[in-house]
Amino acid sequence: MKWEYVKGDGIYLPDSKTGAKKVYIGQAVHDILAKIPPTPDNPYVISGIIDGQHLTDLQRPWRRIRKKAELSDLRIHDLRV
Repeated sequence: MKWEYVKGDGIYLPDSKTGAKKVYIGQAVHDILAKIPPTPDNPYVISGIIDGQHLTDLQRPWRRIRKKAELSDLRIHDLRV
């Protein structure tokens, strides 16, 4: 997700499986986004290892999160709404 997509009470996605759409976000999401410092010369909210790119592999952080939460059999896919 790019910083430019975050506007007011939503995230404006220019492309999704169903086309462009707005995803409404609450105060908790705004609070989290406010704690993420933008990376200079990188448009992405979660920047990757390569300059100007986004994070492409969540496996390492996902394993740490599951371990800390003691949820060893939880998959990222299970978090879908």
